[in-house]
Amino acid sequence: MRKRRAIIFDDEQIILDMLERFLSFKGYEVLTFNTPVVCPVFGNNGRRCHNEKPCADIIITDFKMPGMNGAELLKRQMEKGCKLDIRNKAIASGFIEEAEILNFSKLGCRTFRKPFHLSELSDWICECEERMPLSAPIGVPRKEKREPVLINITYSLPSQPKVFNGVVTDISGSGFCLETHHNLSENDLIHINSELPVTCRRASVSWKKRMEGDFFMAGFNCC
Repeated sequence: MRKRRAIIFDDEQIILDMLERFLSFKGYEVLTFNTPVVCPVFGNNGRRCHNEKPCADIIITDFKMPGMNGAELLKRQMEKGCKLDIRNKAIASGFIEEAEILNFSKLGCRTFRKPFHLSELSDWICECEERMPLSAPIGVPRKEKREPVLINITYSLPSQPKVFNGVVTDISGSGFCLETHHNLSENDLIHINSELPVTCRRASVSWKKRMEGDFFMAGFNCC
């Protein structure tokens, strides 16, 4: 069986650190973000998700964050076709009005008032774990946290003289996700002609998915 994955959004670093330690102790792979990003794993914030499986097992988001609040984040995930059961998503906040609680309940997610007890969170996680299909693969494998970006690049293949365009949508020290019109194949090797925030001139395709229209999303490992 695969490892469980949690995604946490909160603009308070102390909360991110606490939840990361707590969930890591429970055996989770934990991805933390201090700003709201609709899909930090797949990186398709501008289009609908075409993954067949969810990319996380639970999502916990703060309510008051820069850019958009936690309820708006979960709504946008639903609009984009997020596959994770809304019952496995939670909003936490120390400043929640009754009308907001009613809106959260209409969404179908769980609500936690800060400061909350970890035992309360643990009980909810146990409920969520009954809905986690661990025998099925996660939507997008991820070995490390990647930061959301939007970087236009050009790249080429050793076997072709043509230069292609793409947009890097997230990046880490060992790889990145690329949105492109070019239908790449798994294990294809590309040469990157543009500057990236990490040292990566050559990369190989580890996975690829078709998106809307003639767009493709591919995950790369730096060589």
